[in-house]
Amino acid sequence: MIALKSASQAPIMMTMGDYGGTLAVVRSYGKHNQPTLLASPDTSTLTHKSRYLSKALQSPPVKDFEEFFTWLMDYGKQHPGAFLYPSSDDMTWLIAHYRDQLSKYYQLYSPDVDTIYALLNKPALHDIAEKLGIPIAATIAPTSIEELKAQAHDLIYPVLIKPRTQIGMLRRQKGQVCETPEKLLEIYPNYQQKFYYHPLLVEFDPDVNWPMVQSFHTSAGQNTYSVAGFVDESQEIFMTRASAKVLQFPIRVGIGLCFESRPLNPKAIEYLKAICKEVGYYGVFEAEFIIDGDQLLLMDFNPRFYGQMAFELARELPLDQLVLAYANNDGEYGKSVQEQDKNWDHDKVYRFSNRWRLWLILTTQAIAGRFSWAERRKWLTWAQEAGPDCDPVYAADDPNPRRADMKSVVASWIKHPRSTFKTFFADL
Repeated sequence: MIALKSASQAPIMMTMGDYGGTLAVVRSYGKHNQPTLLASPDTSTLTHKSRYLSKALQSPPVKDFEEFFTWLMDYGKQHPGAFLYPSSDDMTWLIAHYRDQLSKYYQLYSPDVDTIYALLNKPALHDIAEKLGIPIAATIAPTSIEELKAQAHDLIYPVLIKPRTQIGMLRRQKGQVCETPEKLLEIYPNYQQKFYYHPLLVEFDPDVNWPMVQSFHTSAGQNTYSVAGFVDESQEIFMTRASAKVLQFPIRVGIGLCFESRPLNPKAIEYLKAICKEVGYYGVFEAEFIIDGDQLLLMDFNPRFYGQMAFELARELPLDQLVLAYANNDGEYGKSVQEQDKNWDHDKVYRFSNRWRLWLILTTQAIAGRFSWAERRKWLTWAQEAGPDCDPVYAADDPNPRRADMKSVVASWIKHPRSTFKTFFADL
């Protein structure tokens, strides 16, 4: 991997200390002797335990948009020059929304708010994909119950009720699967009432409280294709790695547990280049597709650092260094990395999982009778074949974050036994 030589020693500010992407980039920046800051209301996140974190800062939570923005501005005035890059949807939108003000005191490499919202608002992304001829799961985005009733019987079932965006959600909601039009019309009004968004986002998009409805593909649980990478403002520097989510929890609608590298799909690269060019996006990204026969259906586009950052860093794609270089106007670094990247073997198999959490979930599910012991053995064997750098939490030279992760589960069992029991013994 080519070292970045031209970056200043200004610190890199991160948020979301329990997020795998944050931990991965703090470790990477630290290994390059680049100072790191973590802004958080908490003091005991996984990233706080990393030996590579230079300094922890006490801040309001990012979800309190105005309060956190005020804190950022105050800190920036006192300590100008830090590089600020997002690792959550909230932070991505906040930086874009306040880009003009923040750029006075921080180094940024972030597009404007319209670009960001076009990618993080799923109906808007759906419209972009349709315009570009990119396959996408059938989607409707009603703004009234009457509109939903008019379209409900035209959908192919099952369908998934899901938020339009994760930005500014004050109460997190996972998707709800509906098998029939009648069930959709029964569930949707109650589901819609559960949505609470930050007033600043509602002001920006008054329709955001209305959930979208999308065709539900059962293959999305264990058969998705992801492409992560970097694109510069000129759209000439474009580097990627591909992977597949091969196991998630819960199985139907849940978070990824196991990932495996995949060769680059030319169609996926073509689609993503077209999207970036259409909206003017530049920076780090992760896009997820559903594999539907011979088609790739676009599902998500994350314009930020993301949860599986460690997987790409282990596969020698220096995403963190690239955004830092371009924030420092060092385009030559990107050209050098892209030239070296031509020799990367995309067919070599890498595996990625949080191995101890995988062990915990597989074991509790097997005890509950919802996962066979044979399947448990299969996936644990699979995880043992992953490389030492392909774990989002464990690192031989930085063991404390995994210890903290283990302690957090034990503490959760003690403080919230019912909800923790439900989490680990949930119906898949």
